[in-house]
Amino acid sequence: MHRRSMAAARAARGIACAARAAEPEEKKPEAPRPSPEVEKLNYFAAPWTSEGTMRPGPNGPGGSTQGREMCRWMPGKFFLGCMMESKDPSGTMTQVQGMLGWDAEKKVYRMWTFDNSGRYEVATGTLKDDTWTWLGESHLGEKTVQTRVVFSDTKPEAYALSYETSPDGKSWTLVWSGKYTKLSPRPGLTPGIRPPMSTRPPWTTPATTPTPAPK
Repeated sequence: MHRRSMAAARAARGIACAARAAEPEEKKPEAPRPSPEVEKLNYFAAPWTSEGTMRPGPNGPGGSTQGREMCRWMPGKFFLGCMMESKDPSGTMTQVQGMLGWDAEKKVYRMWTFDNSGRYEVATGTLKDDTWTWLGESHLGEKTVQTRVVFSDTKPEAYALSYETSPDGKSWTLVWSGKYTKLSPRPGLTPGIRPPMSTRPPWTTPATTPTPAPK
């Protein structure tokens, strides 16, 4: 009797295992992948330097500017984060943090920027014939102006940029225009993966270590 009970139990376990094996395995949901539109932002994933001209206006008499920018992909490779700094004609340093991404619902690119003076800007972008056009608004306190930024002449090693503002979106005033040039990656570093930017601006001469006096 005991042997018959043991055999019945083993048979029941075998049937249960066979039933579980017959059940289809649940498929894990696939992780979202960046779209082809997002991949086009990879053009900016690099270190850059900039040179340009600021037009005379409310911010000063104008003159030449110099700057640099580092753009890297955030984890997941859906948004591109950029750190920028520039020196205006008066020597004042401006630091800006920006982010670029693709709005799949609205079918437009998005750009957000924030600087060390409290200014922030939001813009939507379109890409046509290798030219990026961004339309947005710049906010500083209670003051808001409309902006238009155009990235043109986009070559692998450089592109041109113009920045305009308007009170009504009809008449535009050129504020800055210039050129961004891509820096070559250092040997041994993965393209697009860079260490944090140095605190020393690229247009300054590195300090030299004084030679100790002989004893």
